[in-house]
Amino acid sequence: MKLKIFTFAVYLACYCASSQAGIIANSTRVIYQASDREQVINLANTNRYPVLTQVWIDDGSADPEFKQAPFVTIPAIFRMDAGEIKSIRMIYNLMSLPQDRESVYWLNLYEVPAVAKSKMDKNYLNLAMNTQMKVFYRPKQLQKLSQEEIVNQLNFSLIPHSSGFALKLQNPTPYHVSLLNLKLINTDEKMETDIISNTILNPFAQAIYPLQKQNQQHKFKIMMLIIDDLGHSKEFYKDLAN
Repeated sequence: MKLKIFTFAVYLACYCASSQAGIIANSTRVIYQASDREQVINLANTNRYPVLTQVWIDDGSADPEFKQAPFVTIPAIFRMDAGEIKSIRMIYNLMSLPQDRESVYWLNLYEVPAVAKSKMDKNYLNLAMNTQMKVFYRPKQLQKLSQEEIVNQLNFSLIPHSSGFALKLQNPTPYHVSLLNLKLINTDEKMETDIISNTILNPFAQAIYPLQKQNQQHKFKIMMLIIDDLGHSKEFYKDLAN
């Protein structure tokens, strides 16, 4: 049933895709449990032309020669016709990884339009595209926490800073927190300040964000837009202790 739904989505994407559309996957991220024998990712070519695709895992550097990847992808290089759906397998190669926290890597989907022989001897612009997806390796021994439980453990505080003061964010959990957006809300003056967007807070880590033109005596609230394991985003709010 999942494959049928994905197939329908692919044909819809092919119908309305622009010339910039490329290879898409059936998920926006991969959660690789330590107990998994493999993960299967379905890919679709939403272009109206065939492409040659190379797939690899790295640390986000977009380097196909990266040597420290804990996963292999099968196949690594293949052709996809227009509208074609293809499955690739991701397998853990048993490389040593931390067992007290998640590890994050990136799946790269690099595509190059296939060039017809009739165009090979002509001046022809051939653009390549690389799409990256996060891959989270999750050890067996990690305590299972819901997204709500993870958010409840995040600590926010205002601290002195050269700019006046700053927002300190601490993640005491073994999980990565994918922040699509983070805002500081001044509940007294009904004002919102964007702090960060599209970032990951690592396990057992902290981050400091300088703030300007804010009165520390006001009451503040934090708004977080966080992405879950399925790639869905959800808003969370927390009062900020001064």
